[in-house]
Amino acid sequence: MLGNMSAAMSLSPSALEDAEVLLSEMQVCSNRRINRLLEANQDCEISMIDAGRRFTGRIAEGRFLHTIILLHDNLNHWRSDCSCRDGSLCVHSLTLLSLLLDVNDLNDLPAPNFHPAAANAHAQPPVALTRNTLVSQVTDRLQRKLTTAETRLLLTLEAMHRTVRDGYTVSVTRIRDLGVSVAFDKLEAWTDLRTLAPVDCDDTLVWWGNVAAALTPHKLVMPQFLAMLTDLTAAKARLRQWQRASLVQKWHQTLQTSIRSFSPNAARQPTQVTDLRLGIHPPTSICLEGRQAATGEYRPLTTKILKHLHEDGLPSAWPPEALILWSTFFSHHVYTGYTHAANYSLNDHGARRALVDVLRLPSLASRIVDANGEMLTRPTEKLRWELTPVSTPDEDYALHLVLPDGKPVTQILATFHAHPLNYYLTPTAIYQGPRAPTGMDGLAQLQAIPAPAIESPAGAQWLQALDVPLPPRLAARVRHETAQVTIRCALHRNHTYNRTEMCSFRINSASPDGSHMERWLNRETGWRAEQTPTLPKDEPPASSDSPIRLYDQSPQQAAVAFLHELDVRWSQEYDGVAARVTKVFPDRFAAWLRRAPPHVQILLDGELASLAQADIAGQIRLDVSEADVDWFDLRVVVDVSDTTLSPEEIKLLLAAHGGFVRLPNKGWRRMAFNLSDEEQESLARLGLSPRELDAEPQRLHALQLADATSRRMLPTAQAERVERRAAEIRLRATPEIPAGITAQLRPYQIDGFHFLAYLAVNHFGGILADDMGLGKTLQALTWLLWLRAEAGKEPGAVLIVCPKSVTDNWLAEAARFAPALRVRIWHGGEAAAGLATPAVADVHVINYNQLRLAEESVCSADWLAVVLDEGQYIKNPSSQVSQIARRMRARHRLVLTGTPIENRLLDLWSLLSFAMPGALGTRAQFGRTFDAKGDPFSRRRLAARVRPFLLRRTKDQVASDLPPRVEEDLFCELEGHQLALYQAERKRAQQLLLGIQSDKQLSEQRFNI
Repeated sequence: MLGNMSAAMSLSPSALEDAEVLLSEMQVCSNRRINRLLEANQDCEISMIDAGRRFTGRIAEGRFLHTIILLHDNLNHWRSDCSCRDGSLCVHSLTLLSLLLDVNDLNDLPAPNFHPAAANAHAQPPVALTRNTLVSQVTDRLQRKLTTAETRLLLTLEAMHRTVRDGYTVSVTRIRDLGVSVAFDKLEAWTDLRTLAPVDCDDTLVWWGNVAAALTPHKLVMPQFLAMLTDLTAAKARLRQWQRASLVQKWHQTLQTSIRSFSPNAARQPTQVTDLRLGIHPPTSICLEGRQAATGEYRPLTTKILKHLHEDGLPSAWPPEALILWSTFFSHHVYTGYTHAANYSLNDHGARRALVDVLRLPSLASRIVDANGEMLTRPTEKLRWELTPVSTPDEDYALHLVLPDGKPVTQILATFHAHPLNYYLTPTAIYQGPRAPTGMDGLAQLQAIPAPAIESPAGAQWLQALDVPLPPRLAARVRHETAQVTIRCALHRNHTYNRTEMCSFRINSASPDGSHMERWLNRETGWRAEQTPTLPKDEPPASSDSPIRLYDQSPQQAAVAFLHELDVRWSQEYDGVAARVTKVFPDRFAAWLRRAPPHVQILLDGELASLAQADIAGQIRLDVSEADVDWFDLRVVVDVSDTTLSPEEIKLLLAAHGGFVRLPNKGWRRMAFNLSDEEQESLARLGLSPRELDAEPQRLHALQLADATSRRMLPTAQAERVERRAAEIRLRATPEIPAGITAQLRPYQIDGFHFLAYLAVNHFGGILADDMGLGKTLQALTWLLWLRAEAGKEPGAVLIVCPKSVTDNWLAEAARFAPALRVRIWHGGEAAAGLATPAVADVHVINYNQLRLAEESVCSADWLAVVLDEGQYIKNPSSQVSQIARRMRARHRLVLTGTPIENRLLDLWSLLSFAMPGALGTRAQFGRTFDAKGDPFSRRRLAARVRPFLLRRTKDQVASDLPPRVEEDLFCELEGHQLALYQAERKRAQQLLLGIQSDKQLSEQRFNI
């Protein structure tokens, strides 16, 4: 019929318009899927049922073929019916509608070749394919046509609402599809939208208003179009009402649950078990038993009680032993699935492990009982193996466990291995005894062992391992020999691209004749027999009367224990154990070689053999050369016994300070100095340590080298030149007392002033460490007057830092003994500003707390001198005060203290790090050289190094007018945590000066070394 129509037929204008609007709106949500269906159904056959009004077709999607009926009714609405039953948003209907719009002439459409009603399984009326409800609602509200972006937003919002209303989870992050942003600092990204706002509303905009009100505290930002459609005022009121109702409902449920927990009928009855023990029930059963509160009897725990104990927890009234038994036993069974079981078999692996742990604890001895409830005894006697002798080879040996008196032990239920002894469980007792033979299931197999099996090499070794005396017939054939054990060590490179070096170890044991060889692999495998040389064909087999060799295994055990003194690990690559060759490996390996057991031979391959060689013997000589005014360079000249070493290699050995050096093609070598006690003491008096000597010269002052021992280590001419220079230095530092001092200084105070002047002349810093009451302040004031006079017209200011309690004492002492000095004491916070202009006074006095506050001012100024009174305030080198003091700029530095050492030698290092930086090296070098424990010369080296920079005098020395002696001050006072390091060898100095000046000049000089 359609084919006979002459005029071209097309859809009516209303049908076309409505179809285009539908497709523009609906494809926003399903655009990708519709495009995919359009590409796959370009050849879809569309049939026309009624002219221009009713159409049908089939759309293929995957392996499904959907039948669709399209109808344009009298109300200008498109209606559809599809076999997919997806409703009005069916993508198959939209796809068919899109294909229909591409048909130029409806007359070309064929008639359907199938019955449309029969094709659709459901006989429902066609669904109206009308315009989207939310889009229509917003369009009518705004009275304008929506843009594509606005339509997409509304369709996405409606789909999201429909998903939430159907009960599905929608994460709060999905609102980003709407162009909305929130802050997730206090809001989890996986929060469900259903928990934020009520979902029981049909209006999508109302639901969105509730969600927006809930997200407002989280910095909600919406597009302008969506914000225009959202009524937050009404939504916030609805949200508060819904949140209140939800809170009330939640509390209703919480209270109902709480009431049920208090209900006597609902509450679980507590377990009436007050104690716990472990029962042994022969032949193979063990059981946890609980004491009943009502009767006091012990009964096996039932499954119900065990379940309650696991879920509700153990009663708090249980004794500690019961709690230990529970936790120890069940820790081995929870993972095996026996959580609610109390009966176990002795054959169960987990039960055996638990029982071994219980047997190890003496406190649980009373908790292990027999079938009658009696505690199992634990005899102190240990069991031993006893072999029943036989008289003929046709008889069988029997191996029994017996008590020390020979009585047999019967009915052994189980054997538990617990190194070094085993536990043997009987129905009434628990014994300790020797190890049980491995590879045998029970003791019953030990009752009948054929005599030929025992009277063989294997049988003899087996009895030896069990520590069983050999039977007479076997003992007569045994020859005891000691195995020879060797440890072969070799170096290996792991890979060509990895420079890590390894040292492998192989332990082998062999009989003296080489007929029996074994190799040790690791702790788990132990010793493994190597291939034994086969006997010649013409040699007859060993007879039953041939000798049997038994090898003493103690060298093997000693070798394994000796090897594990090193940090060795199993290495699959070397089929044995190996250790990494690190920086400390040579020292550890050399020390390990010296501890080798007597019966163990160590074979060294390659460069390892050098670690067994003796150290290179070195003889040292000292040589000095003048480097600067009053300073000398001390060099070490080494004579070595090994003539194959080059000068460069000797220099490397010296730089290692007694450590190993790996020389090319010569292995590891180290140098040891053959120094006598006298030579070591001579080095110590020069402040030197044999381990610190190297080829580089050391810069020392003439006063540090001016010691009687220098003649023993230095050439005669050089020693005399050093001594003359030291005498000249002392002569230069004996000025007259300044005229501005109004006090009469005592002789020792004049010596102290000369010491301070000597420091200034030589540009040294130093420490005046006289006892309290000997006038350190007066000596310092005298020195400051002389120092300012020597400095010229603009000498600069002096800074004195002292405790707050003695600041006024400095002002009073200066006014009394040195009135020419302008002394200014700064109080509180005015020090920071006042010290910025040092010229306002000759001497500035602040306390240590002000030093921290005025750090910038004191560190930026250039001081003539800085004096730290009570210098123990900087004894901690890491403190802020010590760090500030070391940063100050001063031409002269002085520390006044009565206790240069209070608790440790590091106190002295901290003082000198301010007064004479670098004199004692770094903190680490000081610990190695001068504070080494066990080094008898370390303190003498310290005395030599600080000799030019420290003066220490006690009241007893001043009262007796005797100079301090080196050994007495250095070692006796250190016992009381004090230090007397300044040496005054006046007689010896006078003898040195006899050739330089007359006796009259010498009598007017007072100086100290």
